[in-house]
Amino acid sequence: MAVVRARSAPPYPLILFVILWVISTALAVMFYLGQSKAQTTLQDREKQYSEAAHSSDAPIIQEFLKERTDPQASAIQTADNQIKALLKTIGAPSATPDDVTTPKNGLAATAVADAGHAGGTLLGTIQALRTELQTQTDAVANLNTSVNSLKQQAQATKQNYDTAIAAAQDTIKKMTERNTALTEQLTALRNQNQQSVASNEDSMNKLRDQMEELRRQQLLNNEQQTNEIARRDDLIRVLREQLQNERNTRNTNLGAEPDGIIVRAGAGAGEVYINLGRRDRVVPGLTFAVYDPRLGVRLGSDANPQEAAGKGGIEVMDVAETESLCRITHTTSGQTIAAGDLIANPVYHQDRTRTFRFVVIGDFDLDGDGVATAGERDRLTQMIKRWGGVIDPNVTTQTDFVVVGKRPASAETPATDEAAATPPGSVEAVRAQTQQSYDQVIAEAKASSVPILNQNRFLALIGYYSTTIVR
Repeated sequence: MAVVRARSAPPYPLILFVILWVISTALAVMFYLGQSKAQTTLQDREKQYSEAAHSSDAPIIQEFLKERTDPQASAIQTADNQIKALLKTIGAPSATPDDVTTPKNGLAATAVADAGHAGGTLLGTIQALRTELQTQTDAVANLNTSVNSLKQQAQATKQNYDTAIAAAQDTIKKMTERNTALTEQLTALRNQNQQSVASNEDSMNKLRDQMEELRRQQLLNNEQQTNEIARRDDLIRVLREQLQNERNTRNTNLGAEPDGIIVRAGAGAGEVYINLGRRDRVVPGLTFAVYDPRLGVRLGSDANPQEAAGKGGIEVMDVAETESLCRITHTTSGQTIAAGDLIANPVYHQDRTRTFRFVVIGDFDLDGDGVATAGERDRLTQMIKRWGGVIDPNVTTQTDFVVVGKRPASAETPATDEAAATPPGSVEAVRAQTQQSYDQVIAEAKASSVPILNQNRFLALIGYYSTTIVR
């Protein structure tokens, strides 16, 4: 990982310190030059004072001294004291009286000459020299003060610079230590990441091997399942063929054998007697289809149910031990029901050991009003049970017939979300489930080669008519 180094700020404190040092050096030079000039001027004035003391103006100076001396002191002592005081005042305490009183070039002569040229007195000249000296002294003092101030500022600046340098060095040290720690952490993380990558690669390789093994195993399982499904399909096909052969050879009333015959006509119009009675489990309301004995019992087809209806239909009215009185419910156009005709009903069979099993689905119209309902399907189911048949809820290998009515109608619902339109338990949901069961039963019956009878064909086979009284 690249380390980004922060740019260090310019050393402003050092630059400031150098500038202040240059200024202070210049001021010191100026100070020393000014002090040298003042010393030179002072020496010139002392020389002039010395000359004045030996000139013809000595009596004036003496008078001046006399005025400034103590009356009780001697004139010489007083003069000497005043000279010493004057020398000290003018900044030349080590000068001798001769240096002051020299007539031509002494300090006094120079002062008198200056006073004469300026039109003043010697005292005024001395006072002016003293004032100038004081001015020079004050200037030197101010220069010293400025130099000391600049030195203090330079010292403070240097201290601030040293403090800033120390802080910067401390910061650099801390940043170096932190950078070292981060480098170590980065190295550790890089090593850990490399180990994790290696471990993940090993895990991925193992997982890839496992997945490959599972895939191979799945392929083997799929192949085995495919072979097993094919084997079972072959077995189902064989069993269906055997079942179909068994159904074709089974002796049922859908074959050539009728259930009974009409023995004679009754006393009233439209009445006949059959050779089946109470001992044959005949009950009032049982219906039969009537067939010509020369043609036998005909199964017909869904497209031509009238062929299965034969000559017409009869309904049992009264039952005796060996015979039953029946009424003719309907006759086929051009046919006449008479003694010797055959009768059959796929639900009924006089042999108690033979019971037929039915699956009834859909809606039926038993009243002939053109409206198929579930209630009339229930009536048909009760008829089959009463006549000795068995109702199965689903198609099995024991099912003999599947009787289908009209497919249940779908409810009129808006084209919205199906879950919202058909909530569980609603009429629409129940009807949808009934439709699904209807289609499933038909598919299973076809797959199992179970005879499928629609409403018209089944009613024709049992001899039912809309005027039949179901007791």
